[in-house]
Amino acid sequence: MIKSFTSKEAKNLWKSVTDTYELEEFQRETLHLACECLDRLDDARKALKADGQYFKDKFGQIKPHPAHSIENQNRSAFKLLLRELNLDVEPADTRPKRR
Repeated sequence: MIKSFTSKEAKNLWKSVTDTYELEEFQRETLHLACECLDRLDDARKALKADGQYFKDKFGQIKPHPAHSIENQNRSAFKLLLRELNLDVEPADTRPKRR
């Protein structure tokens, strides 16, 4: 079952991991959160591409686009969630069983 993610990256990650590993429920939830981060990253990048990297506030001051913050927060969260899944860090004999 592929969750309803919006980005190609999130869909590919979900499919790749769930096809390769037998995950416990908490791992599936962690993977789901990681995929949601990828969706938000994709949305933030699209906003930056469409709106530009910066904007002028009402006083004419140049400010970074708010999507920069969203992108950075979700990139950090994604890395932590992947680390929490622990699929690539452990030695092969202690990884979740392959299907």
